[in-house]
Amino acid sequence: MSKTHFLHNIKNFFVLVLTATIILMCSRFWFLLKITDLPSILQHKQDFLLSMITGFRFDIKVAVIAYSPIFLFGSLCALANSIYLKFLKFKTYYVALITFLLISISIGNYYFYTTYGTYYDVFMFAFLNEEKQAVMTSMWQDYPIISSVFASVFFTYIITKVATHFSKSQLKSPTSNATPSNNTVIVTSVLSLIAIIILARGSIGAFPLGRYDANVSTFSPLNIVTPNAFMAIDWARKDYQNQTVLKPVAENDLKQAMERVIGQSTPIYKTPKNAYLESNHPNVVLALMESMGTNFLVDDDARANDLLGNLRPHFSQDFLFTRFQAGTSGTWDSIMMMLTQSNTSNISQSAYKKVKLESLATLPYSRAGYEVSFVYAGASTWRNSKQYLLHQGFDHFYDHDDVLKQFPEAKLTDGEWGLADEYAFKFTQHLLDNSEKPQMIFIMSLTNHPPFKLPSSYETKPTSLSSRLKALAMNEHSETLLSEQTYQYASNSLGNFISNIKQDSKLGSNTIIAASGDHHMRNMNMDMKSEYAISYAVPFYLHVPEDILKNVPHIYDGKRIGSHRDIFPTLYHFSLSNQNYISLGGQNLLGQKVDNIGFNQNRVITENGAYDRDRPQDLYQWQEDALHTKDEPVKNPMPNFSREYSQLQSMYIRYLINKS
Repeated sequence: MSKTHFLHNIKNFFVLVLTATIILMCSRFWFLLKITDLPSILQHKQDFLLSMITGFRFDIKVAVIAYSPIFLFGSLCALANSIYLKFLKFKTYYVALITFLLISISIGNYYFYTTYGTYYDVFMFAFLNEEKQAVMTSMWQDYPIISSVFASVFFTYIITKVATHFSKSQLKSPTSNATPSNNTVIVTSVLSLIAIIILARGSIGAFPLGRYDANVSTFSPLNIVTPNAFMAIDWARKDYQNQTVLKPVAENDLKQAMERVIGQSTPIYKTPKNAYLESNHPNVVLALMESMGTNFLVDDDARANDLLGNLRPHFSQDFLFTRFQAGTSGTWDSIMMMLTQSNTSNISQSAYKKVKLESLATLPYSRAGYEVSFVYAGASTWRNSKQYLLHQGFDHFYDHDDVLKQFPEAKLTDGEWGLADEYAFKFTQHLLDNSEKPQMIFIMSLTNHPPFKLPSSYETKPTSLSSRLKALAMNEHSETLLSEQTYQYASNSLGNFISNIKQDSKLGSNTIIAASGDHHMRNMNMDMKSEYAISYAVPFYLHVPEDILKNVPHIYDGKRIGSHRDIFPTLYHFSLSNQNYISLGGQNLLGQKVDNIGFNQNRVITENGAYDRDRPQDLYQWQEDALHTKDEPVKNPMPNFSREYSQLQSMYIRYLINKS
């Protein structure tokens, strides 16, 4: 009987592997139809076929790995009849668990895509570092958790019942009573073992099936759905582990990388000597606005869909750059990249959190006698931000409690992430009004973050969903409309703050104000070829008082291209004289000449057009409006910049960490 049970276990193993593979294949096709349409798929028939074949290989790899433990356990239990029958009962629960995970995690992969524009990646681990209650509330409100769980349980029940019935029927079939020969058992075992090894590798070549095999098409949705959710999680896990171990870098290797990428062997630059700035130290305020993405802003219409509110006149009066990229797709990730030049955001919560970085963007202001503050009307425990920034050299970190102490009425606006934006700006003005030293203040807004909540006292201006937004948005229309209103509210709050500063007799002539989005507006289709330069873009606004403009040479061209790395270098040139600063190629966007490169971890824009990190050879050229891009790609003349710049960022932070 043990031989019979042994072969039954092998046969049942491969049936379960096939079942799991079918589940993952079905989830892939469902995912694909959710993010694109059938006519678009039919335009890429060969790529679609390759995606399905490669995806099948990923799926069977995951299925084999998932059921290998129970297969090995069953092989041992097959030695005794009574034990094997008990094993079959236990296996039912194991099959149910695996099936539930296959379905539910695949569903979650789609909703991760609606938020981040990609399959599961390292950003999924940001949950570990966020405010748990706020994140869970946000997920509960933004995603159909109940229906997703119900669907997962429903299909799990059906599939488990069918699988269990099949297993029992095979055990009771007439052929199962015949005792197989030793040769049959040996040959079947050897062939099964070989098959398991090959299928678990996904390849019979020198290298196992891996990440690079997932790049199958110029049509981005096919690349997104090719790896299943479990492969994506495994890659994300490895990325997360790799970024927490910062190995030393040879100084000579770093210098060579800098020469190649930024054109000089050192990240140190210097602002020009300026007599006016030496005797006049302006306040500098930088507001990083939650989700102020250009992918929403292009639908702004003063009459029908007002996304700017009282920020509108300032966008017209001051400097504005629209061909501008956020550094990353995450809030803290963008802050860390701007402040430290690092693409490893979790160092603030790692073993390296006590390492002081000489690359801190606010150090030039500290050396010049400025008081440096961070204002965030949320929890200071978020990403260990308060402890980390204070240790790095910020003089103050003002959080939810500090703002509430100054403005008790703000309590009425308290939400999952913190207080409404207007109070963060009011608090900042309070700091400016009562300062004795020049101020450098970094503000992080939060109202335009899900779960979206407007202050009850705020009267919204007209908003509406355009046909474009209805087509691109992945949220319910009601949720998207509410996010337009919080977008408007945040912009309006910033606009009121700027107006108050400009009109202030003391602050108006000596306060520089800059603002940008931390990242794009999420839950939007990111792969429209005509919006390749828009999907990850954010605006960069800059107000410089007239007295400073008269004394600092500058050239303004609103079509210049830039990204977050250019913000601080631009601010330095209008506020600091003869001061050293560190930047990985960031430039003064109002200088004589710029390189016109906008870097985002996922997408880069240049004078020639826009291209994706995963398909750097395909460049989408600019349309006549210099904002949208053409639908058909051409060969990219500089495809290596995205990869080389990311490598340089990694090398530099590793060098700094280990140097210290």
